[in-house]
Amino acid sequence: MGERWGTKITKVEPNRLMLRGYSLDELIGAVPFASAAFLALLGRMPAEGEARLFDAILVSSVDHGVTPPSTQVARTMTSTGVPLVQAAAGGVATISSYHGGAIENAMSLFYRVPDDAGELVEAARREVKAARDEKRVLFGFGHRYHNKDPRTQRLLALARELGFHGRYCAYALALADALSEAVGHKMPLNVDGAIAAL
Repeated sequence: MGERWGTKITKVEPNRLMLRGYSLDELIGAVPFASAAFLALLGRMPAEGEARLFDAILVSSVDHGVTPPSTQVARTMTSTGVPLVQAAAGGVATISSYHGGAIENAMSLFYRVPDDAGELVEAARREVKAARDEKRVLFGFGHRYHNKDPRTQRLLALARELGFHGRYCAYALALADALSEAVGHKMPLNVDGAIAAL
């Protein structure tokens, strides 16, 4: 037989499943799903504040009614009688940079935050001008229904409470203000942008 694939995330042996060094059967019922997901992603159990914020991020992504493309596709497919698994896969297939997947692109933008907090506003204005000149989308801003996304507001408030509202959040908010100013109407930081900043 050929070489086995290996990973540091999990280890599977007969009658034994390990996740980042923890026995999975000991985690079951002992830690919340969000903490186990955090462990899988980052290789350690979250501190209390990290667990609360990560759980809040997951909750903020649970639902947005029947209007999102992913929901419409899944519901339409279900109405034709296809099995639930296929309908769910169809909904997931709609996720892109423009719907439900803007977080990575927004993170790339926020990583360019200046070191000097005093430069945030000017840096944000320069970034917005460059994006408009280049006809480049600034992911993580705007919403077709909300001019103040309630999920974003709650996540940022919780981040402040827990001590995670740092320079990426400040830069994201400065970008939202600069973008709103440039286009002449409110372009709020949306939930994808808030998650990226956190």
